[in-house]
Amino acid sequence: MIKLANVKIGKKMGLMIGASALQVMCLTGVALWSVHTLNLGLDATRDEGRRGALALRISSHSNAIGVNFAAALAAKEFDADTLSRIAALRDERLAYFNELAALSNSDEDKHLRENILQTALQWKGANSNLIRAVKKPSGTRR
Repeated sequence: MIKLANVKIGKKMGLMIGASALQVMCLTGVALWSVHTLNLGLDATRDEGRRGALALRISSHSNAIGVNFAAALAAKEFDADTLSRIAALRDERLAYFNELAALSNSDEDKHLRENILQTALQWKGANSNLIRAVKKPSGTRR
């Protein structure tokens, strides 16, 4: 059996350098794996933050549509400016929905988004019916 005491100093140094190099490679591998894991977590956090920001914008635009609609309904006047403002808010909200769709992967997200879009379309249809009912016929005053 070969004992370490019987091995020449050159071979001992070679073994030590090899062991040190192996340790450095292992530490480098762990460091690279850690950085990769952190990057994945950062990407997931960024995507979640973006989804949250889009949800807030969708909510904000829905509220703005409701406020504009309620103000026009209270005034019993749906002028072209109000209607164009509501249409612009709806278009922006739809763009946010489309961007959110690109970030959503799960079936639950898709199902919830479809339900919200369906509700928004029903709300738009009800608003359109109410606008037609309230809108002043041209040439008459109330």
